[in-house]
Amino acid sequence: MEFVPDNHFLDFPEFSQSECGDDHWLKEQVIRNYTDLKSIDDAPLQKFTGTNINSKNYQLGRYFVKTLPNIEKRKASLDFLFVLTELLAKHNIPVASFHLNNEKKFYSEYPKENALYFVQNFRSGSFYQGSEHQLVSAFKLIADLEKVHFKAVALNPYADWDLERVLRTIQKSLDSESSNETKAFAQKVLARGENYLKSNRRLLRLLSEYQGNLNHFDLHPHNILFESDKVSSLLDLESFVQVPYELSRSFAFYKLVRKSLSKNAVNIRRVWELARENKTDPDKDYIEAELLRRASSILDHKYRLNDRSWLSDLPKQVRGFTEIDYIFDNIN
Repeated sequence: MEFVPDNHFLDFPEFSQSECGDDHWLKEQVIRNYTDLKSIDDAPLQKFTGTNINSKNYQLGRYFVKTLPNIEKRKASLDFLFVLTELLAKHNIPVASFHLNNEKKFYSEYPKENALYFVQNFRSGSFYQGSEHQLVSAFKLIADLEKVHFKAVALNPYADWDLERVLRTIQKSLDSESSNETKAFAQKVLARGENYLKSNRRLLRLLSEYQGNLNHFDLHPHNILFESDKVSSLLDLESFVQVPYELSRSFAFYKLVRKSLSKNAVNIRRVWELARENKTDPDKDYIEAELLRRASSILDHKYRLNDRSWLSDLPKQVRGFTEIDYIFDNIN
């Protein structure tokens, strides 16, 4: 089976010098609000060239700057970064240090874009490239994260998602869908979702009601940095949210393995051998739940809110159904 390269196919961070006036305004904000930072006045502000709807990422000299939408739930997740960073360090999980602003807070307001931003030390390295050595290192990182028991007020992405309601919205909107491609994707989501509801209502209820430890829920290939095939930094700590570890582990397994397979770096037989050797036990039902949440939410935003900002991501999420079928049909 062919695994089509996606937006995580890039192996190294690529930055371009920012030409945008708004970005230079951001640099002025950082200089004004973080007076303890060294040597940033003359440092170029370089923007990460990868596409990300949720955030913008920059390098400013020896520092990393990230902007995020300014919403109250986001602020809650940023408030616990200091405690979380210390806890990860105690478990020997490498992360880049955060810097406090002049008000001793971990984030600052960026009103020009109705955003928040924070500053960390910049860590160089490669993204996850898919090799066997890196896959093993990633499996070990996932296992180490199970030992991090951390509770805080944070988003549960399943709390407000009702698959049955969303499927009804999609079904009602199909007749007016003008794009044959989008209609075909929507029909696949409908079929997969209706079948999933027949046997997994209890799991969906458990996910929506979960209030346990926080877990990293975006462990994709661009959120783990490597040096010499060893994990050098875990990124995107604001992605610790209220989801069970089993879901975090399973979806991380899928995102990492699909890159290894898309690059033909590891074959499917070897993937499962490494998973057993490293006691990585992914659950297909969890992965399918997340693919359904993502794909159906994209369509729900389009049909109910007239929001097409995520529509380009729909083919990737729908392809995921076929990909996980292949991965789990080939357990040896």
